[in-house]
Amino acid sequence: PDYTGSGRLHTHSASYQSWLIEGEMKHWGEQGSQASAKVLKPGAFWHQPGGQLHADNCIAERCTAYVIFDGPIDAHFPNSHGGG
Repeated sequence: PDYTGSGRLHTHSASYQSWLIEGEMKHWGEQGSQASAKVLKPGAFWHQPGGQLHADNCIAERCTAYVIFDGPIDAHFPNSHGGG
């Protein structure tokens, strides 16, 4: 939950698949919000296409996820200075 990118909209160059193993998270797209996103529990799976704005946040004391990127592992934060 203390990750500096938590809750901030961002993109990745490549698509990724993620499975939540431990904790509870929220994941939402550009038109959503943390308040409206459903709570994801262990076993949850999502696919995030590359280049699409989205955000994530761990809402438990600890979260562990298994993430597979289809290319480079990067992050680009809009309106940030040198972020990514």
